[in-house]
Amino acid sequence: MNDFSEHSAESLFLRSTTLMMNGRYRDAESFLRQGLALDPNNTQSLYFLSLCVGNDDNREKEAVNIIDRAIELDPESAEFHVHKARMLATLNKPKEAHASADQALSLDPESEDALAAKGVAYLKENRWADAEKCARQALELDADNQLAMNVLSQALQWQGKAVESQMDVAARLARNPDDEMTHFNAGYAALRARNYAAAETHFKEALRLDPDFEGARQGLLECFRSRSIVYRAYLRYTFAMGRLQQKHQIALMVGIYVVYRMLRTWLATISPILSGGLVMLYVVFALWTYVGRGLGNLIVLLDRQARHALKRREVWEGILVGGGIVVGFLLVILGIFVRQPLSLISGLCLIGLAIPLALSLGNDHQTGKYVYGVLAATAVVSAIILVFSLGFSLGNKEVVAACIKFGGGSIAIASLLAMFGILYE
Repeated sequence: MNDFSEHSAESLFLRSTTLMMNGRYRDAESFLRQGLALDPNNTQSLYFLSLCVGNDDNREKEAVNIIDRAIELDPESAEFHVHKARMLATLNKPKEAHASADQALSLDPESEDALAAKGVAYLKENRWADAEKCARQALELDADNQLAMNVLSQALQWQGKAVESQMDVAARLARNPDDEMTHFNAGYAALRARNYAAAETHFKEALRLDPDFEGARQGLLECFRSRSIVYRAYLRYTFAMGRLQQKHQIALMVGIYVVYRMLRTWLATISPILSGGLVMLYVVFALWTYVGRGLGNLIVLLDRQARHALKRREVWEGILVGGGIVVGFLLVILGIFVRQPLSLISGLCLIGLAIPLALSLGNDHQTGKYVYGVLAATAVVSAIILVFSLGFSLGNKEVVAACIKFGGGSIAIASLLAMFGILYE
């Protein structure tokens, strides 16, 4: 009986490896689970199962739990720690990813995969120079390491080393024209160089090679959104901010706010009109940071062919966030010109609601999307009650004050949380 079980577990494992080589990860997962039912302490089966699970979107936590079981059984395997580092980096836990990669390097100082994994963790921290250094060290050990090549390409792009980046991408395309990650990196290199047609071509080729490549789909959407001149300006701003580490981004935003407050106070002594104009300019700047993608999705949604690239959540983001901003500004303008307070208030409510709605719909953090969703729902309900109370004289001053307090507070809390990257990815 034992001999039969061992033979069956081994056969199942061999079948799973064949399926993985052909990219059939879900089928391989099924065979690996059957094999583990017969031999639950098989560390290689656990490792391969974690690879299969980690290949699926939004299953990285499950992959980490599986590889942890393998590490408990065999803590001296460097490749197990490398895989855990990569999954943790994908989960946006760079500090933990560094710890796992360092553990792998302590077991195998010549592990190019561990160095590449550290490079990925550095990318998550916006530490582009460190990521480049790790990638180059990995490539010195193995010039064909795909992960290290991808890290190097992204690190060069984010540092603004356009010439080096283009040369790197061109060399990789010449070496392997059928690699989806190379086309993905070439697409973003073209996007940063404002060559939108070339970027679109590379992203489409990446999707042809791997139809489930989410990064390439997002890149293609950026090309579609960039058909708008306004969105192109936002994309350039995003790339410029992305070159800074998160702490520097926060410092810059706080600095801009301090300067804004000082200028507003000074202009108020000169002209209320100039002060009001500065307020509107700052509001547009602050809003654009959060709602730019929603407006971009609205642009894509209006294109009959491009709209098919949007997922359901992105469609709603375009409608609720992008549509809300557009209608909101129209109502504000209408309210100013016809001197209709209700139109003005309704427009301001729609513009304000776009922030928590964008942070909820555009959030990839599993817990964060619900936290921001609750804040958005609170703001929406408060805005509806406020508008109806003012429009139909149904509420007293206490009701109006409560709506402003809860609605405005929810928007402010959501903005502050997102500014510091709390529960937001």
